Amino acid sequence: WNKIAEQAKGGISEINGDKLFIARPAKGGRKCLNPERLEDMFKESGFEFYNPENHTWLDQIKTFSQAKVIAGYAGSGTFNTMFSNSVKKMFIIGSDSYTSCNEHYICAIKNIDLTYFWGDSLLQHGSQWSAKAFMSDYNFNYERDEAALRESLRFL
Repeated sequence: WNKIAEQAKGGISEINGDKLFIARPAKGGRKCLNPERLEDMFKESGFEFYNPENHTWLDQIKTFSQAKVIAGYAGSGTFNTMFSNSVKKMFIIGSDSYTSCNEHYICAIKNIDLTYFWGDSLLQHGSQWSAKAFMSDYNFNYERDEAALRESLRFL
């Protein structure tokens, strides 16, 4: 990952700070259905919102390389964190039926402190793994997790 990043010359970053929030694409599955307060918490903490799919790969590498803290919804949007040596903290929000653990692996390899919040999926796997449950939309559980998220953001 480091060699790839070193050879990725150029690129433009449109963020000004070092806190990046990776938004979900307008189309696609695994949407957080109640994101307003959640996203407001990150905005109030100085995060700049970014949609990687709207930028070239070189611009994405440049942008992720500027960040010290990355937050966002679980999935491929956050994967470019693997090319950054500056990220020290990551917040991920995902559904409890999304069983991929890519962010966990990236953070373990890159020595990034990961805080993961599991939203309540509309569909559960049940006795067998289900593609529909895997791609299910979900709700952030404010009653259970809002205070912990606010507390974590307070120390950035």
